[in-house]
Amino acid sequence: MVSCFAVSDPYSNLLDGYTREIEHNYQLLMAIIDGFAAAIGTRDGYTLQHSEQVSELAVLLSRRIGLDTKNV
Repeated sequence: MVSCFAVSDPYSNLLDGYTREIEHNYQLLMAIIDGFAAAIGTRDGYTLQHSEQVSELAVLLSRRIGLDTKNV
């Protein structure tokens, strides 16, 4: 039995392309955020240390509540 949600091949390729583009844009966004954090940290060491600590806590909390690795 064929699922009513099956995607035809041309649309599947299009969807795969969009998915790759979204993932690429997400990686670019994360790189930009890291760049801003590094620039701020270079200017103020306390802020950099604080940002790193907040980031570590956020990762620990997200793992504790059971988020998958991709969402951490």
